[in-house]
Amino acid sequence: MANVDLIVIATTALAAVVSLGLAYAIGIRGMTRLIQGHDEGTARDERGLARWMGGWLAFMGVCLIVLAALWVPLSSTGHALAWGIGGCVVSTIGAAALALGPTRYR
Repeated sequence: MANVDLIVIATTALAAVVSLGLAYAIGIRGMTRLIQGHDEGTARDERGLARWMGGWLAFMGVCLIVLAALWVPLSSTGHALAWGIGGCVVSTIGAAALALGPTRYR
């Protein structure tokens, strides 16, 4: 395995760990103060907001784990572009959900 493969897998896995850690802290532990631009206690339903954000962060973390696992098979067959497009799609959907979802709780 080339150094590039290790770097791609390691950075993708690290991003997954961070995303899953935030999903746990926000979604399970209810630490809504970790949400950028949110003042704790200002949402109509703090628990609902925590579940929404935690769920989407967990979704993104799992997708990143899948992307890390698919890197070697896709890159070795010349389909690294498909991997990159998949990552962009997951990131865009997740970012949109994380940005637009909290408006339901204000």
